[in-house]
Amino acid sequence: MKDGKAAGKFIVFADGFAGRIKEPGRAAFSPSGLTQGPDGAIYISDDLHGRIWRVTYLGGPNAALASAPASQVQAAYSSAALPPEGVHPDAGLEDASTLPTPPGATQAEVALGSRIYHGQVSNGTCAGCHGSDGKGSPVGADLTAGTWLWSDGSLEGLTKTISEGVATPKKHLGAMPPLGGSPLSAADLKGVSAYVWSIGHPH
Repeated sequence: MKDGKAAGKFIVFADGFAGRIKEPGRAAFSPSGLTQGPDGAIYISDDLHGRIWRVTYLGGPNAALASAPASQVQAAYSSAALPPEGVHPDAGLEDASTLPTPPGATQAEVALGSRIYHGQVSNGTCAGCHGSDGKGSPVGADLTAGTWLWSDGSLEGLTKTISEGVATPKKHLGAMPPLGGSPLSAADLKGVSAYVWSIGHPH
């Protein structure tokens, strides 16, 4: 601190509070308050469950500070470990190999669709409205409930809806432009359609 304000470079020393799902309202914890005690300890409060973390420093007064080990590089995720101890780099993403494959599509197309849906390739925008877990938001429908507003839920029907977009939503605030506003190729469209079908059909 300098003159009552943060000064110098910052380091990440605590992360992973949200856990596997980062959507508002479905994250494991939501750190929202921060204060410092007279002994220098930092207190972080959570507005979901009322938890308060007390963060203290151990080390010499002139020791060089270093970032905590990045939680993203741990080899595996354990469901028994709670945040902020860390999460797997693919936290929140369902293993596409475990999803059902729609008739007429391949598992590779479902996997590609998952990457596009989550914005990892082809500038996919799907998760922004429908949530990273597909359970929807005020501007995008729940794609996992098996309730279809614009088609019969078939691969062909979903492909048509995604391709044409939704100019006038029935139950949500946000319209969807054709292809979600992304420059999807024919192969990309087929992959996204296959992925949406997969998460929308119980398995």
